[in-house]
Order: sequence, then C-alpha cells, then structure tokens
Amino acid sequence: MSIMPLEYKIVIPSHKRNATIHTHVFNFLRRHNIDFNNVYVFVDEQQYPIYKDNIVYSKHDCTGELAYIPESNLIQGDLGIRQNRNCIGDYFEEDTPLVSIDDDLTDLFDKNGESIQDLDLFIKDCLYFLLSNNLRMCGVCPYANTFFFKDKLSTDLKFCAGAFRIYFNTKLCENRRYNLLEDYETTIAYYNYSGGIARIN
Repeated sequence: MSIMPLEYKIVIPSHKRNATIHTHVFNFLRRHNIDFNNVYVFVDEQQYPIYKDNIVYSKHDCTGELAYIPESNLIQGDLGIRQNRNCIGDYFEEDTPLVSIDDDLTDLFDKNGESIQDLDLFIKDCLYFLLSNNLRMCGVCPYANTFFFKDKLSTDLKFCAGAFRIYFNTKLCENRRYNLLEDYETTIAYYNYSGGIARIN
C-alpha cells in the first residue's frame, strides 16, 4: 500500500539574527532545495519590522543566490525562546507535521561525519517512522562527536535538543512552563504523552 507524502512545515524561532539567518539556516535549506513557501519564521513584535526588511520578499531570487521567505510566512511570535516556541505550537493546528530548526543551524551530519544528502527524504522517513510507531517527536544526536554516534534509532527516553526536531504538533506538549532548558521539558512532555521518543543516534 502506497502512502502519500506528508506535507510538513519548517518553523524557525529567531531573535536578532535577521542577517545571519541567511548565511546559516537559510543557506542550509537552500542546499537541500527546500521550498521557502513552507518555511515560517517566528520573531517578537519589536524584531518583526527589522526581519520584514531583511528576509521577506514576494518571490524567490531568480539567480538562486538568495532565498527569501514569503511575507505571509513571517509570523509575529513572542520574546524569549519558551514563549516563541509556545506561539509556534498555538499557530499550527493539532497534528500538523512540523520541523523546528534553530536560526543558527548550518548542517546535519551522519555517523561518518558527512553532511546528510537529502533533508526532505530524511524528514519524511522520520515522520513515517513516527506514524508507524505511534510516536509524536523525533530528534537527532545533540553533539558533534562522531565517535559516539550509533547506527540506530532509539525510542526510549533520550534528550532531543531543540535545535532540530521533527514532530506532530501536540499542543499539550508545546505549552511549556520553563524558560531555561525548555528542550528538556519538551523531550519529557512528548515522552510522557506517547510513551517514547524517536532519536537518530
């Protein structure tokens, strides 16, 4: 039985990185030919006009040198990472497939220390794994030392850093209370909700 591709959205909480967002996460997404119509950037009220002048444009640059998010995808969130992530959870419908990426992320590496080849395929494989195992969130190994990488995917309670995670929006789990270590709270909330956390180790 064939499964239709999952339509996911990429969400980026950001603050005071309206310039470096291009050279970091936007450049990462461009290398993987991600459609910027599906990229949403959340910033607080004071930063909103600054970002609008620097990262929003009505269409993609035809040269391919730059990529801009559509104006409708710059969303006014809230100040602080906890509050901004809460806004993301509130903005999207329950069960929406989301990929949260920090604004300073530049790459993802495999167990050999090489850049992953196909971000879209990687995301969809993780989403299908979550669906088939009745889980809600998938993270990646949160450190860069390939010596400790494992060639497996675990489902027990392991920390998933907020810098990159794939999940089905679960509003109960996205309503955080802690300002510090909010990604620890998120990991525990999703584990308690579905009895497991998928993590690429």
